[in-house]
Amino acid sequence: MLKVWLYGYCTGTVSSRRVARATYEDVAFRYLSADQHPTFTPLARFRLRNLANLDRLFLEVLRLCQEAGLVGMTRVALDGTKVKANASKHKAMSHGKMLEKEQQLDEELRCSIREFLRKGVEIDAEEDRLFGKENNPYLHELPEGWKTKKERLEKIRAARKRLEEREKEKAKAAGKEGAPINPKAQINFTDPDSRIMPDGANRGSFVQAYNCQAMVDETAQIIVAAEVTQEPNDKHQMVPMTNATIRNTEMIPRELDADAGYFGEEAIREVEGRSIDVYCPPDNGRATERGSAPRGRPPNDETFVERMRRKVRSENGKAHYGHRKYVVEPVFGQIKQGRGL
Repeated sequence: MLKVWLYGYCTGTVSSRRVARATYEDVAFRYLSADQHPTFTPLARFRLRNLANLDRLFLEVLRLCQEAGLVGMTRVALDGTKVKANASKHKAMSHGKMLEKEQQLDEELRCSIREFLRKGVEIDAEEDRLFGKENNPYLHELPEGWKTKKERLEKIRAARKRLEEREKEKAKAAGKEGAPINPKAQINFTDPDSRIMPDGANRGSFVQAYNCQAMVDETAQIIVAAEVTQEPNDKHQMVPMTNATIRNTEMIPRELDADAGYFGEEAIREVEGRSIDVYCPPDNGRATERGSAPRGRPPNDETFVERMRRKVRSENGKAHYGHRKYVVEPVFGQIKQGRGL
């Protein structure tokens, strides 16, 4: 099953049901499955049980690439992309809206119950007339909508409880235990782990997604580290991705290129402390590409932001930073557009 799943991910077929169908319809899948046709259930179970092993497989493939000379670690580029969750952003609800909706549904449920009881009295009187006071051959069904409202109320309350637990854990980790829950904090009913994030491809729009990070080596565009995060921006990802790169390859890259979304003085200083030459502009791409470095010697009171801006906008800096676009961005294009993931 492993080779079937590997081929599935390479071709953008990641649904266990689609893979099961492909073992009948696709020659490559049929060959890899030895003309066996497992149903989607064992395929899904195999993947779920072997997620940790698949992580180790990624490292084994990476080591093979290193041995083949496909990973040089002279220059790596870091970037992130939003991968849509299998959930609609319209299925998300904020904590404040949940409280409001709970009150509304609770009142509607009370009204439904009162209406149900009132109708019950009327029905009893009618049945007494039809069947006699001692004869009751059936029970009247609940009115339409009564159970629906109750189920929705229970679902919202359960989601609110998960949201409150999540926000309390975040507050505790940030040293703000006991802080009130932000009324705008949201949770998605379909995929609670996903978050509403700005869509980088369409400015001003938002998607229900995950923020996927990739560190790519320049030599042959091999991904040397990959992570998935719930953070909507990339600001805090440079250090953990650098750590993952060094851990996976057991090598320290000479140069790291990242866009302005990763800029942070503390993070860059920490990475530079490992003898890595970082090119990460404090300004967006257009300002960096069109701007020019100040002439003359750097002033003694130059700030860290000014120093990095001067470095990236210099002719040498532009030449280095310009590599980022064709190192990491094509990888995301191959994954998302080429393979449909």
